[in-house]
Amino acid sequence: MNMVNRWLSNEQHGQWVMIIDNADDLSAFSRSPTNSQAKEVNPGAIVDNSVFNCIPQSSNGSVVITSRNRDVAFRLTGSHSDIVKVDPMDEENALSLLRKKLRVEFCRDEAIELLGAIDFMPLAISQAASYISRRAPRTTIATYMRDLRQGEESRKRLLKLDFGDTRRDGTASNSILLTWQMSFEHIRKNRPTATQLLSLMSLFDRQGIPEFVLIDYYKNHGRPNSEFEEDIETLAAYSLISVDRDGDLFDMHRLVQFSTKTWLGLNDELERWKEEYITILGAHFPDGNYENWKACERLFPHAEAVLSYRPMNKRYLEDWWIILSHASEYAETKGDHFRAEILIRASLEAAETCFGKQHSDTALTLNRFGIILKNQGRYEESEAMYRQALEGYGKMLDMENDLVRSINFNLGNVLCMRQEHAEAETILRQVLEVYIQKYGPEHRKTLDTFTALGIVLYERGNLEEAEAMTIQALEGCRKVLGPDHPSTLLSLGHLSDVLARQKRYEEAEFLSKEAWQTLYRVLGRDHPYTLSRMQNRAQILYCLSRTSEAIASLTLCLELSEKKLGAEHPDTLLSRQWLEYISASLDQN
Repeated sequence: MNMVNRWLSNEQHGQWVMIIDNADDLSAFSRSPTNSQAKEVNPGAIVDNSVFNCIPQSSNGSVVITSRNRDVAFRLTGSHSDIVKVDPMDEENALSLLRKKLRVEFCRDEAIELLGAIDFMPLAISQAASYISRRAPRTTIATYMRDLRQGEESRKRLLKLDFGDTRRDGTASNSILLTWQMSFEHIRKNRPTATQLLSLMSLFDRQGIPEFVLIDYYKNHGRPNSEFEEDIETLAAYSLISVDRDGDLFDMHRLVQFSTKTWLGLNDELERWKEEYITILGAHFPDGNYENWKACERLFPHAEAVLSYRPMNKRYLEDWWIILSHASEYAETKGDHFRAEILIRASLEAAETCFGKQHSDTALTLNRFGIILKNQGRYEESEAMYRQALEGYGKMLDMENDLVRSINFNLGNVLCMRQEHAEAETILRQVLEVYIQKYGPEHRKTLDTFTALGIVLYERGNLEEAEAMTIQALEGCRKVLGPDHPSTLLSLGHLSDVLARQKRYEEAEFLSKEAWQTLYRVLGRDHPYTLSRMQNRAQILYCLSRTSEAIASLTLCLELSEKKLGAEHPDTLLSRQWLEYISASLDQN
């Protein structure tokens, strides 16, 4: 959905207008807030922070929402009377738009003939006007119409191939193809590098295409930046792309994207551009570690697009695997377990094809798959994935191998979840011993293992050692990773659990609140880490006899967990059980 957050102010009347364009997907309005949004929200308040509820409510302005989905329109406005059907552009409005775009006098009859040929579509009108303006005075409306008729056969070929955008209108695609092909063929003849750039851009998600990735394509082919600038100017002048206010991001209308990809498919060029796209995106999309979130966030929609571009050439399949693997890792760390699973399944298939089932890269992918399954509460499947990785790799007992240690670390975590605490402790102690020897006590992997082992010791009732180990992890994380790093916050939250188990509730609540509020700010209120801390804090509040606060917190936690994790996720079930238990105890009193 294109959330075009355009604020148009009327200085005379002090009015503003916010336009939310292409609101076709209702689910987009229930996403968690960004970090910047979360900073403005009181973490203690029980409010709905969906995108919809971030839309300002004010008598000094208006919100205009465009959508092709009437049901979505009704859900967003709440009233059929507020829905205004936008009919196709009539003749006079179409003439007015053409006049504005051309800015020259023209024959009305010729203009009406042109507008009829392109179905009065605003985008088609803009493209036709751009074409004529660029080639004036040698090109007029009359000569443009002549060229349109001459290209009928090639347009029929274009229309035979449909890339399956079920939301588009058939008449609209005819109109756009008419005008798109005129511009495309002219540019291809006179400035072929611009059509090559458009071909590459059509593979991206159509919004927020970053300049720095495109420039790499020119560098890779030994072309100067000046050529890139001229190509961008050409495409924008023909209304084939738009440029954002800062000039470093580009958008493409969905029908222009459709037309370009259709042409590439018909002319056997799509596979070539898939390979180019995969190559340059693979060079830029990093792994999903916390330090890379900013870069991942900007490129993630474009990495998701790769899912439908599986290359035939095995050489590029490795890059495809890397992109999907990193994208799944980022989705997972951001708490989107289900999207992460879709990506990692495709990544695993690619790894097995490229490397075989007994290879370190396949084992690495299985390891990441296991993490995703564990975080969905599918512990048995997760354990099986880790064991498959170890057995397939053939180095199950080689703790000197970094990948084997990583898999065993994750295996220990999931065994703890499965209540296999003795085996989990044995494995994690072995991993910790090697990490301390190899990296020292303040390495991130060592610190994460301190935390994981502390959780196992907590579950086994060894609270004294659990507290010491968790304090060591927390102090190291604060020093090495900083106070806002997720690993630091997990250690902080676990320490509060250990203290609560020792009935040191005041200390526990102080630490738990700090962990929850920081997680809320850094990760968002519906991230699984935030929800887990919210649930545990509610239990501590109950033990402090702050029952109404505990119930309010658990009620919100349950609602968010059901949406984010699903009704049957272990964390959701635990929240429900605690809410029922505390509510029942309140009724008894």
